[in-house]
Amino acid sequence: MPTGDSDDQPLDPVVEKALEHLTAFVEFDPVRRAEKREISLKDPSDRAGAIHIFKHLKHNGYPIEPTKIREWALAHGWKSKDVEELEGYAAGVVAGTRYHTAPDPFGGLAIHSWRREAEAEKSE
Repeated sequence: MPTGDSDDQPLDPVVEKALEHLTAFVEFDPVRRAEKREISLKDPSDRAGAIHIFKHLKHNGYPIEPTKIREWALAHGWKSKDVEELEGYAAGVVAGTRYHTAPDPFGGLAIHSWRREAEAEKSE
């Protein structure tokens, strides 16, 4: 279950799994690649993915720490402009900002997969 938000603690494993899913979604969408569209959070479905991930995490009580999310994204190859947007969406969801987005590309039950993956990795 979710833990505290101390600055010296790593990201919650479930938060990290959610970010890994978002990264794969943003980087490897075959439609965008085929159409040679820019791969960034400017794409409406990528933006929706980021916002919905943070909404799922918040709803389920997981710590959303924008600064740690920024650090994680930078360490995992995100472009600087997208890192800023990602951090902004995380902060916005924490603050209760209402966003109008495309439909949730992960679905309401995605949190269960992130939990399973985090648990499986922990037990390895």
